[in-house]
Amino acid sequence: MPAAPDRSAVAVVAYYFARFDKGAIQRLGYSTWREAYADVSAKLDVKGSYVKNRRDGFDPLFAWRRGWWQRPLSTSEAHIHGLLADVDEEALRTLVARLLDGPDAPEVRLLDNLLINAPAESKPRQLQTTNQRSITGAVAENLFIELHSAGRSSFTGSLIDRRQHGDGYDFLLQNDGHPDQYIELKGTAGQSGGVSFTPKEWRVAQSVGIRYWLVIISSVHDEPSLQVINNPAASLQPRQHFYTVIQTSWQVPATQLATIPSHL
Repeated sequence: MPAAPDRSAVAVVAYYFARFDKGAIQRLGYSTWREAYADVSAKLDVKGSYVKNRRDGFDPLFAWRRGWWQRPLSTSEAHIHGLLADVDEEALRTLVARLLDGPDAPEVRLLDNLLINAPAESKPRQLQTTNQRSITGAVAENLFIELHSAGRSSFTGSLIDRRQHGDGYDFLLQNDGHPDQYIELKGTAGQSGGVSFTPKEWRVAQSVGIRYWLVIISSVHDEPSLQVINNPAASLQPRQHFYTVIQTSWQVPATQLATIPSHL
């Protein structure tokens, strides 16, 4: 039990309750709101009424909530909604479950920094990292197009660019008489490095199975090399991470990639 009430964690749990209503408590294994409030209050060291009030504070956001819908959102409630609005139900439920597991979860520290005392320089540093990854990924994608045009991509068939469609993969590979194949490109600046999947990329990888291919191009700015992994959802075991924006991805460490043979 936390030494002091963890109000940032309560706020996220309350937001999840408000946004997904009865479905939220059912997916977390509770039978009634009373049971949910009692368990959350015990784990986060606050009164059950406080959890309920925090949930009701988000009423103006959701049509199915009829409580305090006429009261304007507070600054903190609007901030939380802005951070979590694009996080899907499964990912948000995972975050809530980890927050309820105990005060030592790294996500608790993340929220403390994010909602209470985030340093002013954290956002620029994160934006710099994100931009660098985007640049590396774009270079890898263009390299793959060049390699495929030259017949050196390890694939045959027509390559359809789907990068701007947000489909959960970068390229569709089509061959007459064969099922479509889905190709996701990742790039690393050095010879080793982990990769990240967005929630949608990982869901599509899980859904299409052996028709999904992960292509990793290492050392994109120097001497590029390819690693091709078929059905990554079956051969990789990433852990879901949450970030301070709040975004989530499935991360695969470099040590795990090194153990997977390339299907060249």
